[in-house]
Amino acid sequence: MVKKLFLFILILTSIQVNGQITKVGEGQVSPDGNFVAFICYMGHVQDIFLYDLQKDTLSQITNSSVLDFDSQYKTSLNWIDNQRILFLSKYGGLSQQYIVNVFTKTMEPNGTSSSNEYLLEYSSVNQESYYISSHKGMEPAVFSRKLHDSRERKVSKGNMNCTSITVSPNGELLTYKEMPFGKTVLISLRDNKIIKTKVPTKNTFVYAWSPSCDRFIYRYTYFTGETSESELRLYNIITKTSEIIMKDCDFVWGCLWTKDKYIYCLSNKCYLVDQETGKQKEYDVIGRPACWLNNGQSVLFIQDKKAFILDLFTGGVKNVIN
Repeated sequence: MVKKLFLFILILTSIQVNGQITKVGEGQVSPDGNFVAFICYMGHVQDIFLYDLQKDTLSQITNSSVLDFDSQYKTSLNWIDNQRILFLSKYGGLSQQYIVNVFTKTMEPNGTSSSNEYLLEYSSVNQESYYISSHKGMEPAVFSRKLHDSRERKVSKGNMNCTSITVSPNGELLTYKEMPFGKTVLISLRDNKIIKTKVPTKNTFVYAWSPSCDRFIYRYTYFTGETSESELRLYNIITKTSEIIMKDCDFVWGCLWTKDKYIYCLSNKCYLVDQETGKQKEYDVIGRPACWLNNGQSVLFIQDKKAFILDLFTGGVKNVIN
């Protein structure tokens, strides 16, 4: 009887919380694949939520309703392990790194720096965070630091306006984009040196790394006369060659890559590609692919105030939020 009552309370709480969510910002699955962390909006209030994949319940981890608007700011979810999440918040004024334990619901700062930090990425292999920050009037650059350490290391080169960080799964490579031209720069994190590529030097954006870390998917936009055209491409770091995945893709929701397949989503369809055969399977799904679930058998999607799971074998959709 007690177990049934507890389960009823969990489900009721999940329904009540779910109905108040007006926008879903981010979603990331835990390393063990049991939970998905979300940043959600309830009106103007931003908070972190936890979805239990086994129990099918959604619970609120942080409570920002008592904070002012700026202090509620949260972004860049990254799981450290199966209990802790690293993210950015303006809880203390500046945009800085914080760690929240999803089970104890306790929060602590992850070191400090003298400036705002943005576009945080975390490498569990290196136990190191990578982010954009600007110091002493310089252009925004890529910096890194270890967990619970305030000592920073500059990763990007020169005094260029940097944005859009990606880190390879093995923690050995990093890309960032130099503005204003949108040039993708590839860095070796082992020796902190630039690796020369043959990726176009303008208007590129990296979406996803291969698990083998020798390739990545990027978008390239170019101009013909007064019109622009975009291609989704796959770049091989070893051979320094690109192959076109899809032409005329003006809008890309996102891409994900797992060991034997990758998925990319355009304005009105998603395409699952088998790496060995090259065969594509289409899905009439609209949304941003956030992460793989169930060992690559399904994908979590986010679209405005909704989050749902697509079963890649059946094509069925399960709503998680709204």
